[in-house]
Amino acid sequence: MTTFSAIPQRSNGEEITANWFNVLRLAGSTMEQGILPLSSVGELMTHDGSAASTLALGASGEWLKATPTGLEWAAAPGGYSDPLTTRGDVLIRDATNTTNRLALGSATQVLTSDGTDVSWSDPTGGLSDPMTTRGDIMFRNASNSTDRLPVGTANQVLTSDGTDVSWQDATGGVDTSGTPVANDFARFTDADTIEGRSYAEVKSDLSLDNVSNVATSDVAYDATSWNANNDAATKNAIRDKIETMDTAIGLNTTHASSNGSDHSYIDQDVTSGAAPTFTADNFSDGGSNAIITTTQETNFETAYTHSQSSHYSDPMTTRGDVLIRNASNSTARLPIGTSNQVLTSDGTDVAWASPSAGAANEIQPTLASSAGTVTFTGSGLDDLVVDASDYYGEDTDIRVRIVNVASSPDQFDLMTSANSSAGRVLQNQNMSATPVDVYKGLKISFGAVDGHTAYEYWDFTITAASVPIKDYDGTERGSIYGDVLKVANGSLRAWNKDPDDIIFQNDNCDPNNYGTFYAVRQDDGGTTYINAASGKPIEFGANDSTYARFYGERLGIGTNFPSGQLHVDQSGSAENIPVLYLDQGDSNEPFIALAGTSGANTANSITSYTTGNSIQGFLRTEVNGTDYWVPYYDAPTS
Repeated sequence: MTTFSAIPQRSNGEEITANWFNVLRLAGSTMEQGILPLSSVGELMTHDGSAASTLALGASGEWLKATPTGLEWAAAPGGYSDPLTTRGDVLIRDATNTTNRLALGSATQVLTSDGTDVSWSDPTGGLSDPMTTRGDIMFRNASNSTDRLPVGTANQVLTSDGTDVSWQDATGGVDTSGTPVANDFARFTDADTIEGRSYAEVKSDLSLDNVSNVATSDVAYDATSWNANNDAATKNAIRDKIETMDTAIGLNTTHASSNGSDHSYIDQDVTSGAAPTFTADNFSDGGSNAIITTTQETNFETAYTHSQSSHYSDPMTTRGDVLIRNASNSTARLPIGTSNQVLTSDGTDVAWASPSAGAANEIQPTLASSAGTVTFTGSGLDDLVVDASDYYGEDTDIRVRIVNVASSPDQFDLMTSANSSAGRVLQNQNMSATPVDVYKGLKISFGAVDGHTAYEYWDFTITAASVPIKDYDGTERGSIYGDVLKVANGSLRAWNKDPDDIIFQNDNCDPNNYGTFYAVRQDDGGTTYINAASGKPIEFGANDSTYARFYGERLGIGTNFPSGQLHVDQSGSAENIPVLYLDQGDSNEPFIALAGTSGANTANSITSYTTGNSIQGFLRTEVNGTDYWVPYYDAPTS
């Protein structure tokens, strides 16, 4: 029960202070102070219509609810409660058709639908790159699965067994030892190793140390001349060798018999013009006096043949060489082709060749732009250098004009149309001795940056790199010039003036002033603009007939020459439709809103005059399908 007590009398104007738990009550002519019996945190004072009472604090989450009998705590009313708790959660309608959270999936999983529910799943289908390490190769493994093949060890080669590929040590061939030089002879040192041997070493190997490397003569020698001591050293050495090997030869150079059958070394007479025949049997005595043994001869021939046919020697010598099997079925180098050539096959051999003429539906680029002839007008320093190889625009006339020689370096303007400020791309640009990109990849430089004559200029025409577009029968229907797409013989052009804009423009318009001359433009925010050049209309129609036309700021419907901001002209007499049909779905808004200037006169669009005029006629209108007549008046006077 709340208790009240009388407040002591206060002086006139004296303040009465009450704490947050005290109340003041007027009892008759006396103001009383009372204390509410609030004893717990959250208790509220309320009234049930007959007496004051307290309301204890409700449970967590309950709301204070008003009822016809007073206040009470109740469960929170229905409504949306955000179930998301964790970064990456997604709000979904789950299998019980309840709004719920879907926890974030694991790394690389994708949100997947089975047609009924959504869930995080590992991706399926598509190609996943299995390669992880430098040198890996992607291949189809023994399980017919796309996999990585790690790089092999040093000097291994990629090998096929007809079924699979793998890295293997190279097999076959013959190794070399030492450091062979030009003109060395080859000698096997074991079954698969060859070393280079000099001439002197070979002579020693063949027991020919006493034979000099001099030219021999085919002049016949008789006994007298052969015995003379003034013979060349080689002839004397051979004679001495033969005497040692067979004393039966004696001092003669002719055999006892005509066929040499009595001799064990040479099987025929040594006569003028004859070519002695050497065989393994009669060329060696099998001893230390042998000129060359049968085994040595066989080994030497085998080594030479093997080194020439079996040991691989890299024939490539120059950057760009390609290793092929040539028309002789020999491994050989194919030198790199000229610029823009392609490697072609005729079904038998491969060769570098220029691309063939394009077939239907083929796109063939002109791979580089060119500046053509640069013409200088003036008598001063002519040192402009032009590089248009990286130009990516369309065919364009360029003028480079010297404008300022008072400062250093000299300065120039670059224009895309002669003597036209509208076509100026650069103004008061400093000259540079190194190439500078001045317009769409066009680079220019000057031999000197000072010493030019003002107002002299250079003219040239850039022929742009282009890609023709052809239809099924090979007819060219358009082309791509750098960043410009031309379609239907120039009737439409799409290009990218600003990095995020798409522009369609008539081929005859200035490509450098899209702000005035573009036809259709869409910016990076998605806003689309339709535009016409100054003094030109924008027309809307069908079947090549115009039904509406923008001309300047005026819109004409049914007329090409609107007389007002909006001019609707229904010229047909049997259209059976109203000229203007207004359907207002918003019951809070009028059909037409008029705004103008009001005044006590008839010169303004709105007059405050209300009298002095009379009805002149009626205008037919229709309201919800029923015809009505709206009166119209002549000018009021007051």
